[in-house]
Amino acid sequence: MLRMQHSMNSRVHDHWVEQNFAWYRAAWIECGELIEHYGYKWWKKQAPDMEQV
Repeated sequence: MLRMQHSMNSRVHDHWVEQNFAWYRAAWIECGELIEHYGYKWWKKQAPDMEQV
């Protein structure tokens, strides 16, 4: 997964590591999306989408 992320980041900027991008924000968003796919709403009948998780 990290290799894939590095590859994608390199498309945005060849030297992305040295740019001090706020990468942690992207990690927060990805975690939020993971939780959405897993299904956290106990008041709804949700089936986890494990392929997306």
